[in-house]
Amino acid sequence: MSGLRPTNGVIATTDRLVLRTLRVDDIPALFKGFGDPGVMTWWSREAFADEAELAAYLVPVDATESLVCVAADPATDEAMLYCTAMPRARGQVELGYLCLSQWQGRGLVAEALTALIDHVFASGDIRRIYADTDPDNDASNCLLERLGFTLEGCLRENWFTHIGARDSKIWGLLAREWRAND
Repeated sequence: MSGLRPTNGVIATTDRLVLRTLRVDDIPALFKGFGDPGVMTWWSREAFADEAELAAYLVPVDATESLVCVAADPATDEAMLYCTAMPRARGQVELGYLCLSQWQGRGLVAEALTALIDHVFASGDIRRIYADTDPDNDASNCLLERLGFTLEGCLRENWFTHIGARDSKIWGLLAREWRAND
């Protein structure tokens, strides 16, 4: 994954966002989402109690392992959403993302994930990207389908979270499928 790390911290820039690596000073903005029980409904854990707990969770100990990003407002540089590409089995990356409630419903997650997926597959080392969602998370499931992911299966009671035992939908996207959509 070290080949995925941008040298200047910026992964992509669009009119509406700058996708860049996470900085510690992003934690207060991100806490607005990660500390909100409503936003955290479909996450694998309950809302974070404070910024220190969130920083310990989000700021990677080994920066070469995962590509941890935010999509920031280009005018203010304030984080609007969090996303990450985490290495799993050889040649595979798992996506994770969370959008602050004030930015939801504007297409920013799709825009940020498109830029992140482009970046991950451009590295040449990754053949498959996947995401694990709760079956009841309609927004996320619809987004992944729109981005071209294929529903590969459902793992029954895969997680035990703050809302009980939950199934996981597994969505996959192959590099050759993403390139075919260019």
